[in-house]
Amino acid sequence: MIFFEISSSIFKDIINHQVNWFTVVHIVGFILLLISVDKIRRGHIRQLSELKKEIDSTERNYTEKSNALTALLNNIPCAFATINADYSIRSVSAELMNFTGIIGKDILGEKCFDVFDVGKKCPNCPVERAFEFGKIQQNVKKLMTSKDKEIYIEQIAIPILDSEGEIEYVFEVVVDATEKMELQRQHDHLLIQTITALVNLIESRDQYTGSHSNHVRDIAVEIGKELGFDPKRLEELSFAAVLHDIGKIGSPEHLLNKPGRLTDEEYEIIKEHPAIGYKALHNVDSLKQVADIILDHHERVDGNGYPAGKKAEEISLSARILNVADVYEAITADRIYRKAMTEEAAINIMNDGRGTQFDAVVVDALIKVISRQN
Repeated sequence: MIFFEISSSIFKDIINHQVNWFTVVHIVGFILLLISVDKIRRGHIRQLSELKKEIDSTERNYTEKSNALTALLNNIPCAFATINADYSIRSVSAELMNFTGIIGKDILGEKCFDVFDVGKKCPNCPVERAFEFGKIQQNVKKLMTSKDKEIYIEQIAIPILDSEGEIEYVFEVVVDATEKMELQRQHDHLLIQTITALVNLIESRDQYTGSHSNHVRDIAVEIGKELGFDPKRLEELSFAAVLHDIGKIGSPEHLLNKPGRLTDEEYEIIKEHPAIGYKALHNVDSLKQVADIILDHHERVDGNGYPAGKKAEEISLSARILNVADVYEAITADRIYRKAMTEEAAINIMNDGRGTQFDAVVVDALIKVISRQN
């Protein structure tokens, strides 16, 4: 209204020749500018309105799809949770709540480790590794439910990306692995019984070999601990040490118990025992690593060992440990044809062979073990 009143007054002045044409040009330009700004403003408002409609529609679609996905997953036998980078739970399936005994609790937004009273993130956490590496991660762990029941769960953590390609959250599937772990324990127990039977079989043919294998195991495991082996590697090393001479089942008994030194031909026959032991064990899935260690336990770091003439890093560290433990035990024990060496003499022999027959690091570890035991 004010604009039109001003315009009317100006036009009257123009008609009465009271305003010069220079002023008129500026006034007309200002009026056109106001009209243009008003059109732009109206256009922007219309664009913003359309953009808001698109955003609202996208949010509705996202919510509908998210709700549909959650409803779908809640109606299949799948225990899952979605977890943020700070370990807070953003969603959880009814199946998981039933499975873990936390049904009825409001756990959204809670840290996953607080829900189960762990107090801190779990060791080897698959959710953490999924965020770190951007790949599917798995883990099996023991868990106490809210009903104080001990169970094993297998976790499968799947990173979910946003529209920018960044990890938005982790979708974690949880599977009851209690029965699987019980079967594994039974399998391990049966395996130990089988190994014990094999050792007894060896000892029945060669009493020296049976006791020797047990002593080698004790030495090898201590060296493994000194070199930082984890429990799984120590177990493999222990099995390999006990069974390292199992291939001698294929050796003639008269050679095993011969009181004198072996001839070259006889020695070649005895040298076959690592390969025979390997062939006997490598088809057993749980003993494949053990079989590899047994095959290489007579290799030397200078490449002059047998059966393949491997050298240095071509030989696994476990096999290099077994080589040192085997020789040290042999020279410090009575044999049919000679008496045991003293500890000092045996250590001198081990030191003389470092870098040629033996791995120097393993020899150092052996000496530390001996010193600690003394």
